[in-house]
Amino acid sequence: MRFYKNQHQFYIGIDLHARTMYICVINNIRETVFHKNMECSRDNLELVTNTFGKDIVVGVECIFTWYWVADFCAERGIDFASVQYKCTSDIFPNEKRSLQKYNSSEVQ
Repeated sequence: MRFYKNQHQFYIGIDLHARTMYICVINNIRETVFHKNMECSRDNLELVTNTFGKDIVVGVECIFTWYWVADFCAERGIDFASVQYKCTSDIFPNEKRSLQKYNSSEVQ
């Protein structure tokens, strides 16, 4: 399994659903600086990414709706990582919660 190892000033984790997305942004010292449930839209994602500048990475739990976020990031030169459920269970091995209970702050 390959892990994303680049360092950034801000890490944007998205718990993506069909109509909404929970966005959590942490800084490089692991402080939560933004956490909000928003409507899924390019405008909302652009608002968040523009707020935190160019030194960012976006991570999205890999479900069927993530392709538009990857395209959005590629168009803007933003690093993007899709996160598999297996990765989150490796990162949080003591957590026995179901996939639906993971939130965006745990996607990083």
